[in-house]
Amino acid sequence: MLTRSAIVESMAKVPGGTSINISYLLPTFARLRLYTYANDNTDPALTKENCFWTAMNFFKEKPDAQFFSAKSTQQALETDYAKTREHPVYGDLIF
Repeated sequence: MLTRSAIVESMAKVPGGTSINISYLLPTFARLRLYTYANDNTDPALTKENCFWTAMNFFKEKPDAQFFSAKSTQQALETDYAKTREHPVYGDLIF
């Protein structure tokens, strides 16, 4: 299986350029949810999947249910992340 960087590097070598759907470059969590919409009528738990839950799980293979809790999310932000005034880069959480 090609890595994301190998795909981009090989695309750069195509004479005249080429394109690729962005979904191929996203992490699994995001790729599986792209173009999907929660239906809380069929699964009430989906109402918990808010922007904080999504941001905290974006790079995970499987979502972590602890981020349904605002307290757990706040604790993770305080212990596992650092505030910065730098320009944002891919992977930064912006709150």
